[in-house]
Amino acid sequence: RTGKMIAYLLKGAQLSLIEGAGHVPMKTHFTAYSKWLIQSLNKQSVGANYQPKNSKLKNRLECKNKTGIVYSGSYKTVVIDHCAAVTLKNLYTNQLIIRDSVVQTENIIVKSNSTALRAVDSVILDTNSLFEGRIAVQLHGSRLDFAGTTLSGTTNAMRITLKSRLVLSVCEIKSPSYNGFSHATYTIKKGNLDDYLF
Repeated sequence: RTGKMIAYLLKGAQLSLIEGAGHVPMKTHFTAYSKWLIQSLNKQSVGANYQPKNSKLKNRLECKNKTGIVYSGSYKTVVIDHCAAVTLKNLYTNQLIIRDSVVQTENIIVKSNSTALRAVDSVILDTNSLFEGRIAVQLHGSRLDFAGTTLSGTTNAMRITLKSRLVLSVCEIKSPSYNGFSHATYTIKKGNLDDYLF
């Protein structure tokens, strides 16, 4: 996830994975790394940044009681209800509602006039997404692990109505009371994330 996040944030970056390599591929997989490095230096990067478009929004995507499904595309509303191992990738929507589900998201954009993401009793693992609205994210008894995610709220970046746990890795927070990055873990019983940021 860290590599994906960095490639997304750096304009013109290109992500390459070396199978079986860990954090130090130049040491553990020297030959593969050297080959990749030489090829990369000899070509121009095209970038890994994906920006889903909001053109031709389909009305509604609903996943109910399903497992192992991958969704992409553009929708007015996305509802994930009692689903497990669902992936939302390269998706655009005006509202995302996740209830009693385990969901992985990557490169999604949620732009709303009210609350962009509403999560109830769910687990969400996100990389490189944007949640933008009056309230960017509202949580109720949920767990979030966000990396490279942007939360932009005109009122609040995140509101918690029932104890929730957050892991934020290099996440940009934009709200009336905070504008910056967060790289921390929070357990919040009730309130606003903005109150915990300095």
